[in-house]
Amino acid sequence: MRYDVAIIGAGVDGLSAAALLARAGLKTVLIEAKDHPGGLAETTEFHTGFRASRWVDETAPIPATLYWQLDLARRGAVFVPSAASSAVWPDRKTCFSYSSTSRAATLLKTATRLAEQGVEQARATRSRAHAVPWLSRLRGVLRRGPESWPGSEWAELSLHELGMRSVLDTDDVAHLAALCVAGRAADPFLHGSALQLLAPGAGSSGIIMGGMGKLAAALVQAARESNAEIRCGLDAAEFKFEGNRVAGLVLADGSEVEARAVISTLDARRTLLFAWSHLPTEIRGKANAFRMRGSMARILVALERPPEDAIGALSDGPIHVAPALEGMARAFMAWRSDMLADELPIMLRLFAGDCDLAPEGAAVMTITVGCVPLRLIDGPWTKDRRDMLRDRSLAAVESVLPGTKARVIAAHVITPSDIEDALGATNGDVWAGEIAPDQMFALRPWPGFGGARTPVKGLYLAGPSSSCGILASGASGAVAAGAVLTDIRTAPST
Repeated sequence: MRYDVAIIGAGVDGLSAAALLARAGLKTVLIEAKDHPGGLAETTEFHTGFRASRWVDETAPIPATLYWQLDLARRGAVFVPSAASSAVWPDRKTCFSYSSTSRAATLLKTATRLAEQGVEQARATRSRAHAVPWLSRLRGVLRRGPESWPGSEWAELSLHELGMRSVLDTDDVAHLAALCVAGRAADPFLHGSALQLLAPGAGSSGIIMGGMGKLAAALVQAARESNAEIRCGLDAAEFKFEGNRVAGLVLADGSEVEARAVISTLDARRTLLFAWSHLPTEIRGKANAFRMRGSMARILVALERPPEDAIGALSDGPIHVAPALEGMARAFMAWRSDMLADELPIMLRLFAGDCDLAPEGAAVMTITVGCVPLRLIDGPWTKDRRDMLRDRSLAAVESVLPGTKARVIAAHVITPSDIEDALGATNGDVWAGEIAPDQMFALRPWPGFGGARTPVKGLYLAGPSSSCGILASGASGAVAAGAVLTDIRTAPST
């Protein structure tokens, strides 16, 4: 069957694009390798009666226009911005209230505003004519330099420098850095690390009540009611070409899907591997140089009851365990060498009183650990090594919230290698590309893409590898959908 648009990946971006395109009257099919849609937006029962968002707790904000256009609240996806962020040491604690007028809150609000401007600038690129050759665009960028993007001045600053300028208090700077690099690997003293402020988890991010699976269910409903077709359990093997233009997909079972346009929400490297023989040498080199490397582990914990010390203000958002700038830098250096540092960046979240996630009186705790290698230098993640990571993480939590370990009923460990296997994320990187000055905004994944459009005709990129992919949930899917609609409507009739 021939479609107007085929989309690879039924995550938040793929589902958003499918709903928008189908609403616009285009015959749309969404291909998902897993047996269910959702991608990162997945809630799982990891122990009897206990459920948690498996991959991430927080989601970057959903653009208001998209949230209301797809009627997500009515469909059960209630987005709740984090009210605060806490950092706890054995002898003290700090708290950022996002609604306050403190220096830290002001800086986070600036980051939120810059991320919103970045999304709007990415949306503006969708109207550019695809007929402009990619090489001409690339030469133009190299000749005059990239366009000025919001927050580009932060590419020259480290988190430490920006924090000291804006926040001043040493504990608050460490707290700020921990908030920005949670689940990632970054040296807070490295120039350009200030861009981490724009990543998910800082500022305006929040949770979906009842777990991330609620967001997936709402988007699936919106897509299906718009007459988009969702086909799960099918893996894309390669692109189908007509001349030098993508004309559909060849699936792993040998079947074919014909389409006028293809949107991929896979990372940039995996996407272009499907078209490798049709790529110019320059683009192959850029695809190989695009840096992707997983650094996040997750531990899902069932608690018979929440710790008393964490009830109240601490449970309103993420809790960072004894953050220290020097410790983050050491953990980053160890991670680069495929080793596990003695001191790891750890963030936890408590979910109590949500009957969708835990029995009455009980609680779910998720622990997100940063600077965790895909594979250790001396071998893969065995059961003993997973148990070691679990025990070390729980010991760190115990040091700031005494009595927590005694309340643990069960704990489930997820490593970057699990993420790679389950989600097909290259090198276990859920963010689909390092957050660095040369891989952000108009340079993400690299100059010459022109927003969602790729160097291959008929192929569009959404997802976290794209220019606005990590700035807002669903935004890159909406940008790609807009680019497809523009190109199809302006294409010469045949």
